[in-house]
Amino acid sequence: MDCFLGFDGGGSKTECVAINASGHILSRAADRLQSHPHRISRALAGITQAAESALRAVESPLEIAALCAGWPAPHR
Repeated sequence: MDCFLGFDGGGSKTECVAINASGHILSRAADRLQSHPHRISRALAGITQAAESALRAVESPLEIAALCAGWPAPHR
């Protein structure tokens, strides 16, 4: 089954939602790791853990068709 992943990252947590082609939420997961854009290695870990948790929660095999991500703009 095709699924789509949506990420919401920031300075306090990283969230991931998996939805199917009809827009039905299959699962949702959050990780306490920050995904601040200035801390790339920590951000990657938070994104990875949130995605793995969301995908593990779905019982059927999934094919990731696309993903979308949103992060706050870095302060200058």
